[in-house]
Amino acid sequence: MMKKAAIFILLFCVLPIFMTGCGDKGPKRYPVSGKVTFKGAPVEKGMIVFESAEPKISPDGGEIKDGAYHCQVSPGKKIIKITGAKRVKGTGPDAELELWEDFIPEKYLQNSEITVEIKGEQTEDFHLE
Repeated sequence: MMKKAAIFILLFCVLPIFMTGCGDKGPKRYPVSGKVTFKGAPVEKGMIVFESAEPKISPDGGEIKDGAYHCQVSPGKKIIKITGAKRVKGTGPDAELELWEDFIPEKYLQNSEITVEIKGEQTEDFHLE
């Protein structure tokens, strides 16, 4: 559980810093958008990362909100990594807090085998089971 929490924090807090870029330097990026569902339901909140198969190219990605994402991605073959969180009710003294719980299995994050080829502006939907 601690490992998942650390990965979730990394994707939500640290990765966006690296995805902002600096000016127009670096590879061209294309708008990529789509839907993300898990067992037929939209992923309410999460992150999607397009990780390059080539280690010299930094990952791209963005936030998943209400089952949809929009981001800028460099061209080439990408490994897709997805996180998702759902609202859960707190218990005891935390009963009034809005809490989030990771629910996407590891096979879509660290062990992801989902790949896409980015060739230009495109739509990529991901329906996870």
